[in-house]
Amino acid sequence: MAAGAGTGSLAVVSLVIAGIGVAQPYLYLVWQRFFRRGKLRFYPTGNVEVDYNQFGPLIGLAGALVASHREMFVSGIDLTVVREGDNLTHRLDWWVFSHEIPLPAPGAEPSKVELAGGLMILPTAPRRLSMAFVDFDTQRQMAPAMALAMEALTDADKELGGLALVYSKRRGDPDATEYLADLAQAVHASRKHLNAHMAINNAFYWQAPTGRP
Repeated sequence: MAAGAGTGSLAVVSLVIAGIGVAQPYLYLVWQRFFRRGKLRFYPTGNVEVDYNQFGPLIGLAGALVASHREMFVSGIDLTVVREGDNLTHRLDWWVFSHEIPLPAPGAEPSKVELAGGLMILPTAPRRLSMAFVDFDTQRQMAPAMALAMEALTDADKELGGLALVYSKRRGDPDATEYLADLAQAVHASRKHLNAHMAINNAFYWQAPTGRP
């Protein structure tokens, strides 16, 4: 009886081991699908664009978003910029993106640029993107100065004949070149432009002044 019981126990153990062996690939797939955390990496290409324009402080990045282990849904991206010399830190928000590299210039066809939003990244299908990040807090703080600069442009354009919009679409036309050059000169001589330029420069966004913490 003892020998028979031992043989039966070995048979059960063997059966369990065989069952585990058969189920192992399925268990691994379940673990991969439902329990293993995915990873998302960004591989940059080209140069990093550092700018300060009508949209405020801006960082432009181009590259590929690559998901590992499972599909990843991207609902938002924050970008933190730290200067190594003095640890000056800026946090920027994801603003727009495009599947074109480099990012189309402001004024491009709306279909080419999309507001930042949800993206599904599959492990088998990396996404090549151009992305722009802005500092919305600073953008709001600079809004009065930017509005003043736009007033200077509008006033100067009215004085010269109001043709800036027409000529801006006719690059290379001698008349357009002359008009836009005169417009730029008139804007730069404007007191409104000077005040706006001074307010923006005094913000010292990318370059901390001496003594700034």
